[in-house]
Amino acid sequence: MVARLDDYIFNEINDFMNIINKTFSRYNEYPFVRIYENDDNFIFKFEVPGISTESINIEVENDILNISFDKPFEEIKDTKVIRNEINYGKFVRNFQLPVKVDVDRAVADYKNGVLTLNLPKAEEAKPKKIAIKKE
Repeated sequence: MVARLDDYIFNEINDFMNIINKTFSRYNEYPFVRIYENDDNFIFKFEVPGISTESINIEVENDILNISFDKPFEEIKDTKVIRNEINYGKFVRNFQLPVKVDVDRAVADYKNGVLTLNLPKAEEAKPKKIAIKKE
């Protein structure tokens, strides 16, 4: 009986701490992202499992990348939810791009729940080599 009570109390405290962490952390910045950069591109990898590609909206406007989508709450007939740790609802992320990108050459790919977005840097944003005149 004591072990079961300890487990119950631990689970209640754990649930409470999860609520506190979600409230005061960056948890609500979903979808989670990893951003890469090289000389020619920015590469964004978003974790968006269970999202249909039709519901994902990607735009670049005024050097800001905007990604948004709706993730519906999954209901199962004749059941009630007793615990939910899966995000649902409307999600929006915005990223200020440090340089101009060539949106016409951008490529988005979705595989195994990961959306990969390749944004090529605009030619005018790439570093230019300056030749030194010899006397």
